[in-house]
Amino acid sequence: MVPSVALTRLLTRMHPGTAVRVATAGGPRVSGRFAGMLGDTVLLHTASGLDRLPATRIDSVWTRDPSLAVHTLRGAGVGALLATIVTVARSFRGSCHQSTLASPTFPFPNCSATLGNLGRAAITGAALGGVGAGSVAIMFPKWPLRFP
Repeated sequence: MVPSVALTRLLTRMHPGTAVRVATAGGPRVSGRFAGMLGDTVLLHTASGLDRLPATRIDSVWTRDPSLAVHTLRGAGVGALLATIVTVARSFRGSCHQSTLASPTFPFPNCSATLGNLGRAAITGAALGGVGAGSVAIMFPKWPLRFP
């Protein structure tokens, strides 16, 4: 029996060390790290050692979501952006006064604006967002179905 084209394509594109869960026909679900292919056999590093699974018996394959670093960087970016927007909204102060004939800005009004410390807000937001997103990624890992 030959494994399906979709499964073969998935397994040949998978990098060694990828965290996977595999369900076999009539067998248990096996979790481990993808080690490679040996003919039509899938090699997985599991807690009990190296498991060999015939590719023809594989029903489903799940892979773990991207690494902690990806989630942390996304959270840091979103946190920095939101903290900066909130700081701009809370600390923006603008004022305009009529200019006089002696004013260098005549006939335009004399305006000034101040903002809070945007750098500090961005750094604080990045730290909080990164820690928060990383923590959620650790506590609630996702296993998207890759096959079938």
